[in-house]
Amino acid sequence: SGQTYETPLIVAPLSDGGFVVELTYGFDVDWYKNVVAAGGCTILRHGQPFVVTRLEPLPAEVGRAAFPLPARVILRLLRRTHFVKLG
Repeated sequence: SGQTYETPLIVAPLSDGGFVVELTYGFDVDWYKNVVAAGGCTILRHGQPFVVTRLEPLPAEVGRAAFPLPARVILRLLRRTHFVKLG
């Protein structure tokens, strides 16, 4: 549509400059489908933009491991299983 949207996400920054995103409602959400269709997006973190051009679904254990310990425990208790690496 050419519209710009902002969607708050639970993200963990990675040392390679990418991010791991927890998809609370799975892969069938509009914002994620729009990012896939567009071939990328821009993440704004601490006021700094990061251009994303790669999306890679991750196994739950790998996705949770990207988050700090307290968040990792909460994500496991909430049985979150959908994660994607944005780079």
